[in-house]
Amino acid sequence: MDEEVFNTTVLAKKRQSKEEFFQMEGAENSELQASTRMLPPNLYIQLDNSAKDNKNWAMMAFCSELVARRCCKMITMSFLVVGHTHEDVDAFFSKVNAAQAGKDIESLPHFLTVVYHAQSSKAYPRVIQEVADYKEHVKDYMEKITGQSAPVAIRFYMRDNIPVYQVQEKYGGEWVPSYGRTVWKRCEPESETNFQVVLPPRQDPVAKGLMYITNGLMLLIRPSDDFECQDCLWVGKATGAVCQVGADTNFNKIPIQWWRPKHASSKASISDRYSQCIQRNVAWEVDPAYSGSHWIMADACVYAWKSRATKDKVSLPKTVQEIALSVLDRMSPGSEGAIVLVDS
Repeated sequence: MDEEVFNTTVLAKKRQSKEEFFQMEGAENSELQASTRMLPPNLYIQLDNSAKDNKNWAMMAFCSELVARRCCKMITMSFLVVGHTHEDVDAFFSKVNAAQAGKDIESLPHFLTVVYHAQSSKAYPRVIQEVADYKEHVKDYMEKITGQSAPVAIRFYMRDNIPVYQVQEKYGGEWVPSYGRTVWKRCEPESETNFQVVLPPRQDPVAKGLMYITNGLMLLIRPSDDFECQDCLWVGKATGAVCQVGADTNFNKIPIQWWRPKHASSKASISDRYSQCIQRNVAWEVDPAYSGSHWIMADACVYAWKSRATKDKVSLPKTVQEIALSVLDRMSPGSEGAIVLVDS
């Protein structure tokens, strides 16, 4: 997973050499080491069949977001049957209970020492002093979910660049529905209209990878002197999705095709031409001077919409016009903004 965002350490058995690892202080004979190796693409989570702790909308949202952020290719949550044998974590806590039985635990550090020595495979216990309120973070972006208590398994994956989930109603049964559902508001993959997602503020690291820009969407792009295309007047068309491969030179960028106002005057400044073309609702067309795809930072996209016009000409919807004009007034080059996807 993304250790920078989640601040996590991955623990793995000593079975093979690793380029980088950290061994816990005071645990020279430990069988566990922290590894910086990549996790497998598919994550399997085995949980107690408890709606209060596991089988709920917050857990589903978290798994869906991990998939949307490309932390995992697929996440499968399966729920243990009634009368199941103890999970590893249950066995671990039973050892802790046995280790502290009949002892006076005089302080928190003393308790941590007891926990440490209760383990056959050592891992260093650490006090967590604060926990992010994830429910509060996503509650306004969630669809009302019903029927999640019945399935025996739920899996999350990306379909047409949209995070969806399927359920398994009995062990070994089919995954349904065939097209998947989404936990996010107005993000139905089978809808004839374009989906709508309003993202949390861009400065929020949890939301950083949730960018549902796909091939064919028109983009309103924040003015910037850094763009190679100075006459495009900051409207483009996505020719692909946001690159989420960390090692790629185009990481967090999106390929676009530049568009410019049809018959725009070249005498006025770029900013003035931009305002005039929006106010007059001038049609936009592909900029012939900049053919092909050009990569720009995804953070520069402040609005995205699905055009129902012809391929070679488009007019800005009223909502887009209003936002575009406000962009010139209040957004300077390099400032942050949120991506909003809407139906035109």
